[in-house]
Amino acid sequence: MAGTYVEFAVNQESEDAINGWLASMGFSSRKNLHVTTVYSRKPVDYRPKVAVARVITQPEEYGFIFLKSDLGLCMCLSIENLLFHLSHTKAERLGATWDYPTYLPHLTLAYDISESDFLGRRLTLPDFTITFSGEMVSELNEDWKP
Repeated sequence: MAGTYVEFAVNQESEDAINGWLASMGFSSRKNLHVTTVYSRKPVDYRPKVAVARVITQPEEYGFIFLKSDLGLCMCLSIENLLFHLSHTKAERLGATWDYPTYLPHLTLAYDISESDFLGRRLTLPDFTITFSGEMVSELNEDWKP
């Protein structure tokens, strides 16, 4: 039986703004941007909060983080938002598993990057809000690739 996956997807207007911001720094655009809150190889009976139709994050919640994954070094925009943490914690209490030592809510902006990808580039944080849909729950697809 497949595990459980929960995400908050970036809405189209915000995705367009993010892609314009990435282009201004010389990075490729991305599709289907989202924050994952649950990536559990163990299935859990997770039900989203119906009252949360969307989440709007603010520039003061953002930061850059670089994470190692099976796909190499990833450049991510961290987003410290309470609702993302609450979703993750709720799933943990239901028995969900997580492959990493801590939960860091983020948008993955670039995969398999190296130092040379940053030569001559000035990284700036976005100065706009990002709007997300409510929680979406699905079966975990362990074969997913960007």
